[in-house]
Amino acid sequence: MEFTFFSEGNFVRGSSVSTSEGAEEFFITIHSSEEHFFADELTTLYDSYMMAMDKCGLSEDTLAFGRFFLSDIVNQKDTLVQSKIYDVARKGAVSIIQQCPVNGGSVCLFVYHIKSKNNSFNKKVINYDNENWRNGVLIHGNYYDLLWTTNFSVIGPLDSYKQTREIFQSFNNIINESGMNLLDNVVRTWFYVRDIDNHYTGMVESRKAFFAEHGLTPETHYISSTGIGGISKDVNSLVSFDALSINKLRGEQIVRMAALDDLSPTITYGGTFERGTRIRFGDRSHLYISGTASIDKNGNVIHFSDIRKQTQRTLDNIKALLDPHGAGLQDMAYLIVYIRSFKYKKKVMEVLEREGFSREDAIPFLDQETEKGYIKRVRMIFVARIPFTAPPFIPYYNMSDIRNIDPNEYEQLKQQCRNSGLLMNEENYLMGEYPPELSQPATQYVEKEKRQMRDMLWEEAFQQWQGLTYSW
Repeated sequence: MEFTFFSEGNFVRGSSVSTSEGAEEFFITIHSSEEHFFADELTTLYDSYMMAMDKCGLSEDTLAFGRFFLSDIVNQKDTLVQSKIYDVARKGAVSIIQQCPVNGGSVCLFVYHIKSKNNSFNKKVINYDNENWRNGVLIHGNYYDLLWTTNFSVIGPLDSYKQTREIFQSFNNIINESGMNLLDNVVRTWFYVRDIDNHYTGMVESRKAFFAEHGLTPETHYISSTGIGGISKDVNSLVSFDALSINKLRGEQIVRMAALDDLSPTITYGGTFERGTRIRFGDRSHLYISGTASIDKNGNVIHFSDIRKQTQRTLDNIKALLDPHGAGLQDMAYLIVYIRSFKYKKKVMEVLEREGFSREDAIPFLDQETEKGYIKRVRMIFVARIPFTAPPFIPYYNMSDIRNIDPNEYEQLKQQCRNSGLLMNEENYLMGEYPPELSQPATQYVEKEKRQMRDMLWEEAFQQWQGLTYSW
């Protein structure tokens, strides 16, 4: 696998990954210069994008997805949609959100391209409303289909619970029509919430209820996600939603990412998203890291008032998620950082530079609508360069019923029971039916072991799909 970082002029940074069997992927960020008129900034953005595509051998035909980050969506949207760069971006799925870039001008663009061996692939751009605002792109590959859906929002009662449910109902109908469903095919989501301090809880509760109705539970899996302050084009739209779905995946290709010694499962505090998700293809893995913050293994925000320590803790959490999968920060395809104030930029960048990033690697955005804390979220996608070697087959009992307990842990639990005057029989131990006094530490231990065992079993199934490369 070949992994490359590149730049073009002062405004373009990117990465690419390719294999001998599969497609070449490009992750590119383009900043604008700070100009007097917004239209002039869009011209700079367009020129920089054209140069980047020319350098990388890309075209409108290879574009899959793009997202514009604006500083003032109400006053900039009309100019943007009439611009040359928007005409190009509409050749793929295009998302537009108000999140003010910290660097350069008042607009930034992120794009994702797929370059096939044949320099073309079967792509269909889809409009889901009369305004061409809700949109998407369906890309048919040799072994997989990608569906990007963007700008899903509703105008209605100022109730984030109801708006989120209506968005999910519409989105679910669309993926069902494409032969997909939430549990088996949706691998990444983005939620942008207006006035997040007041409307985030409604979105979270609505998502939890909808997921439960469609089989997404702690026993199955959730979806990697970012939930952050962001503003869509309509004042009455409280939630805007983007998603990536992949058709023809097999269950063993979707792997939960966890770091229980550093980060609790989000369900611990009512969340219903994965810390990260690894999607395993025949020639590479995509590691989608959810929005990550300076939190501890109990879900508490830590290092209040110290932006440097919060930044470091956030990166440490990400490294803990990546490490079990043989990946690290060096495998980053792109990085987005949200900060509460412009004044924190320098301190955040100092920490990132210590971790090996240059000042141009990160894409910082101002997020003025977050709960207390300083650095709110870091989100990344990693393309892991991991050799696939299936281990010997190891049989296990049905993990939904039988708990596999380490002998030392088993003896410790029995001794704790005796010391506490609790009675447990052998079957209770095997079934994981612990007394309440011991249930929490035991459950944490079992969940950690169960996931490791499941992942080992799924390695066995690798032989069934290792030839299904990420190719078009």
